[in-house]
Amino acid sequence: MVDAAFKEWSSVVQALGGGHQILIFRKGGLDEGPHGFEVRHDRFWLFPTHFHQQSELIVHQSFNKFNNCDPADLEGKTPPIKWLCQVTDHHVLMHPGQIKAIRGQHIWKEEVLLERMAYGSQRKLHALIVRVYQLDIAFQLPMNDAYAGCRSWIQLEGAPNAKPAKPVLSEEAFEGRKQAFIEALA
Repeated sequence: MVDAAFKEWSSVVQALGGGHQILIFRKGGLDEGPHGFEVRHDRFWLFPTHFHQQSELIVHQSFNKFNNCDPADLEGKTPPIKWLCQVTDHHVLMHPGQIKAIRGQHIWKEEVLLERMAYGSQRKLHALIVRVYQLDIAFQLPMNDAYAGCRSWIQLEGAPNAKPAKPVLSEEAFEGRKQAFIEALA
């Protein structure tokens, strides 16, 4: 059973769930601890959030396309959760040229990723390659105070079994995008 969830902007979750990107970026949130962001789970649910989401930080047409959840509709429940991720690779980006090289493989504006890379003393940005799977039916849980705040990882209380979940991209499409990312960094 998978009970770990990764909090990410709703528009980015929609892009991942729609197969438009296979990358998650993280510099580390305020509640990450002394070592910053860590990949704590290799399988996790995507937990869409509007916390800190800003339309000017992602490609404009992407925000309009993927921002389709109104937080006012939730009424004491979590957002609908319907995507499960499997981390296949973890890369640490440390050079601005790497950000420029992966342009078009994600919906973030380039300057935002460059700014996040420059944040803090370590000057790095984590890039997770994830294989995304979709449930046939989304689930919602009662909202819990433990789900709030500026942190990447949360534990869901009462998460369902991960089956049946189908990959959003074929094996061939996923491997092609993964290879394109790896080659761009070389």
